[in-house]
Amino acid sequence: MANGTLEAIPTEVVVQITDIENWVRKAPTLTAQHYKMGCDYLKTLALMRREIQQHYARIKKPINAARKKILDLEKEDLARVVPAEARLRELVVAFEEDRKAHTEDTAKLYLIAAEQGTPLPDLPAPPEPISGQHRTTRRQAVVTDLSLLIKAVADGTVGPEVLRPNVPALNRMVRQRGDLFSVPGVRVDTTTTVVVR
Repeated sequence: MANGTLEAIPTEVVVQITDIENWVRKAPTLTAQHYKMGCDYLKTLALMRREIQQHYARIKKPINAARKKILDLEKEDLARVVPAEARLRELVVAFEEDRKAHTEDTAKLYLIAAEQGTPLPDLPAPPEPISGQHRTTRRQAVVTDLSLLIKAVADGTVGPEVLRPNVPALNRMVRQRGDLFSVPGVRVDTTTTVVVR
């Protein structure tokens, strides 16, 4: 960056890319006489790609370093909050459980007094709830037996959206087994690319 502005890629790189783009637009298919030129342009574009990546790597390096430092500081500061937050949550839940138990005990005592015809006991009132605060309960599924879950999908008890394919593992199997790869419900797509050096 010069004078606080973002530096563009060098003009000669832009010109070369533009020339190649124009040539490609005019040649939708390669003829035998243009094949070598097409391969040469691929090599040139590979060099341009590296030059562009290096150009922006120089620009991104200090930004990424600053971003990492900021994220590390944020993580460190948030980590300081966690223990106190967790302990206070435990204390609040324990208090609320005690309040609930107190309310239930009070109701039982009033019921007993009413049944026995004795005067109602003089019990302290439960503490007032805190305004703006409430409890939430979150239910979360935990897979305890993957085979049974797969069987439930197979028999239609649950939909297939509960299973997520491990595509990297399947790709490793494709590379290892090659043409012998065969897994029900999975097809192999082939993409051919030209590699230049």
